[in-house]
Amino acid sequence: DSDGIKWLGCLYNGLGKFEGTIWTKCNTSNSGLNSNTISSMANDENGIKWIGTSGGGLTKLEGSAWTTFNKLNSDLASDYINEIVCDSHGNKWIATTAGLSKFDGTNWTTYSPYNSGIPGYDVTAIAIDAGGTKWIGTDHDGIAKFNGLTWTKYDKLNSGLPENYINSIAIDGNGVLWIGTTNGL
Repeated sequence: DSDGIKWLGCLYNGLGKFEGTIWTKCNTSNSGLNSNTISSMANDENGIKWIGTSGGGLTKLEGSAWTTFNKLNSDLASDYINEIVCDSHGNKWIATTAGLSKFDGTNWTTYSPYNSGIPGYDVTAIAIDAGGTKWIGTDHDGIAKFNGLTWTKYDKLNSGLPENYINSIAIDGNGVLWIGTTNGL
């Protein structure tokens, strides 16, 4: 984070915090985490930590205050989070197993095949390029490009994608999009 603290999300053991030589473990028994299965983390422009879990929803860590957002208390698409990305406008984009949720700090918007051009419900990855375009990877349905107005779908039938199952998306310093699939890069 901006203070030089290292944060490590663990598959079944919660969150590790490393400050120089001191390790602190955060889990459901000693913190505000709603699940010990950490799947994704992101820091926003204000240094707030956003922690995605598998089954426990989204947890916000602001200073020492923990807040959980899940299906019971918010409009988050699913409590199973695959990835979180913060954009330059303060929005949090949350890839879930039931669609893509956007949280602006107050309001929730969920994108699914039912109400948008996203090709599948299980969103596995997301990246935002320098122009603000969202690149959204799915489980078995390829990628969607969303510029805020229009959606474009890419899959192995209409592009160079070697597979429709997207594991990860990264954008390098030259603006080149790198897409990890189950059948290559």
